[in-house]
Amino acid sequence: MTETNDTANLIQEAEYFYQKIFAAPVPRPILEKYIAANRKKMPRPDERIRNLVLKKADIEAVEMAWRFKSPRNVLTKKIHILIYLAETTPENFSLFFNTKNKRFSSFIVLAGHFVRSMGKFLKGKFLLKRYNLV
Repeated sequence: MTETNDTANLIQEAEYFYQKIFAAPVPRPILEKYIAANRKKMPRPDERIRNLVLKKADIEAVEMAWRFKSPRNVLTKKIHILIYLAETTPENFSLFFNTKNKRFSSFIVLAGHFVRSMGKFLKGKFLLKRYNLV
């Protein structure tokens, strides 16, 4: 795979992951740092990740189930890189830090996310088999 193809794949990957996780387009500085970090930490492209992006798989579900089976898998590493980079930007501050006291509603939201996570986990287990990842 050429460096141009590799860059194009990393751009597409970052855009897809960021959109699925944050429901927004990936900011240019995060995109550039994501590409640099991937080149440094994972110099060889992984076709499994490319296939997930091309098939528009539910990345949250796949990552959750794959992390359960193999905590150091390549998808989890890539998602961690993206989230670490997103955490450092001022526009994402409110996504990572709660500035208001919302004790009661927080428990309701937490319960909803627990139910959602169980659904994602089950879906992820199915997708791992479907895409032959484990």
